[in-house]
Amino acid sequence: MFKHLLKKALVVCLCFGVFSCKKEKTTANETAVNTPTETPTDHSILFSEFPETSNITFNTLFNFKEGIPNKLHIVDSTLVIHNRRSSNSNFLFYNYNLNSGNLSKGYISSGRGPNEILSSFSSGFTDTHLWIHDMALKKIVMIDRANVLPVQKDSIGFKEYKFNEHTAIRVALKDSLSYYGVENLTSEYKVSKMDLSTDTVVEEFGEFKEQRPETIPLEVYKQAYSPLIALNPNEQKLMLAYRHTDVVEIYNLDNKVSINIQGPENFKPQFEVGKNQNGGYMEYTDKTKLAFVNAATTKDYIYLLYSGSTQKDNPDTFGLANRIYVYNWDAKPIKEISFNKDVMHLSVSNNNKKIYSFDVKTGDVLEADIDL
Repeated sequence: MFKHLLKKALVVCLCFGVFSCKKEKTTANETAVNTPTETPTDHSILFSEFPETSNITFNTLFNFKEGIPNKLHIVDSTLVIHNRRSSNSNFLFYNYNLNSGNLSKGYISSGRGPNEILSSFSSGFTDTHLWIHDMALKKIVMIDRANVLPVQKDSIGFKEYKFNEHTAIRVALKDSLSYYGVENLTSEYKVSKMDLSTDTVVEEFGEFKEQRPETIPLEVYKQAYSPLIALNPNEQKLMLAYRHTDVVEIYNLDNKVSINIQGPENFKPQFEVGKNQNGGYMEYTDKTKLAFVNAATTKDYIYLLYSGSTQKDNPDTFGLANRIYVYNWDAKPIKEISFNKDVMHLSVSNNNKKIYSFDVKTGDVLEADIDL
């Protein structure tokens, strides 16, 4: 059952996004250098080790019996569990009060009906709303956060934004009016900023700087360089962390200048070009290595769950991770944190003191202290 659920979680989508640029090697503590193939303000850094390393021990917070989380969010003193659709529960969200230790009743049903979500691929919080991205029903749902913190099930209230032009798989909402999306397999750009109400592209940025081999279709190339995405509204920055290469890319949203940092293993995606009735796709091989599998951010730091393994090397834990790479929003490596579990999610408190995760084998929600 565990292998089936884990495999299902891993194969939900294959994605877009390309990091590519010629690099000049620096150490983790050196200043980024200009690269000849880029504009004078773009930067690229290679590094071989983190300045600091540490070990932490996860402890069990409680056993979650309602399914397997798709995402964990910390909002004030509440751990919001975004549940994957499960035979154990028809509800997609639960709140765990970190002060009282109480788990709320479930809210937001899974389905096609009014005020229901069919495919809740991703979710998050803005200052005013909980948002949910329903890929299957082609909509983004906005819910007033006051209705879910605490849960007001009888008056939760949806506001739906349906889309036709929207093709992004991973999204990050800037506010209740717009969002950034990646993995548009037909666009020549990495990132699209979309207007929610009109379903139109506001702007696109992140051009591909490396010549794509003619033998690799555009959509396959983008899947091979598929990124996670997160925003730092305080600093007007956007992060892409790639899933098949150990690259983190950070954009200044004011001028769209980016900094790329790669390491410590410094590897490129390994894959083959597959074909089916829908066209080309990235096909995993025994050499396909997973890099970043999940992300959490605060205003100060970026926390990335890092795998670094192939399915051949670790068939039972492929897609899980037992270490976290920490960076700041200036694309500097801060710390590598190793721990005693293979986990699939993480969330970090705003003060950077607590990490929360999930053990898919036992069903335990976990917590640990950190010190940066």
